[in-house]
Amino acid sequence: MSTYYTKLKSIWEELSRYKPTFNCSCDVLHQLQQHAASEYVMTFMMGLHDSFSQICGQILLSYPLPHIGNVFSLILQEESQ
Repeated sequence: MSTYYTKLKSIWEELSRYKPTFNCSCDVLHQLQQHAASEYVMTFMMGLHDSFSQICGQILLSYPLPHIGNVFSLILQEESQ
């Protein structure tokens, strides 16, 4: 699980180097950042084995979606059980 998360995170960091940066503190930029964070969570969970479907369902029911680091921790806890 840690290898999968580490590989995904390195890919996301690589891709972020190609995204434009904005010097703005407007609400739209904040919404875009939240959307990107949600996409990270969804991408991570889509790559998981079906045995994690129950915890993924619980995560998807939470509002707002937890940060990717928290999701990773929850999945690790589920994996260790």
